[in-house]
Amino acid sequence: MSRTETRIGKLVGLFDKHKPKSLDDIHALGIKTRRIGCGVYRTAHKITGLPVVIKIPATDHQDCRRHSVAEDRAVRSIKRFKVYAPLKKYMPRIYYCDKSTGIMLVHFYKPIKGSHGHVLASVINDLIHAIWPYATEGTGGVDMHSGNIGMDDAQPKLIDLGYFSDYGKG
Repeated sequence: MSRTETRIGKLVGLFDKHKPKSLDDIHALGIKTRRIGCGVYRTAHKITGLPVVIKIPATDHQDCRRHSVAEDRAVRSIKRFKVYAPLKKYMPRIYYCDKSTGIMLVHFYKPIKGSHGHVLASVINDLIHAIWPYATEGTGGVDMHSGNIGMDDAQPKLIDLGYFSDYGKG
């Protein structure tokens, strides 16, 4: 096990033990972060010195917490069921998800720059719609755009799957 993996394991243990409910709680544990993005439901903060992102619900509203739980459930389903096998390689690594607070620890993937992201998002979106049975229900999509795709070396990773389980049992 590498030093980074060991440090990530200790971080997960710290979250398991203390169950932080806010960014202030996380900082009180001595964890340094910087905000790297935000969406409708969550803000994302990169942990200094580790390839880990903390996703924190934007408000205390139940929908913000549910978005994280839906993402965790979608990733688990895609990794588990053969019907979703073509999507498996695009799944992010989730280290921790607290279903009561909606706080998640996920691997950091490099953002996609330039027009390549739009092309990649379009291709992945077509793949998702061909495989995911609920992709066209609800508001009509799975929120797949270049801002929700990161890169792990040469492998694209979907970094926000909160809408996936909102459309079915996923």
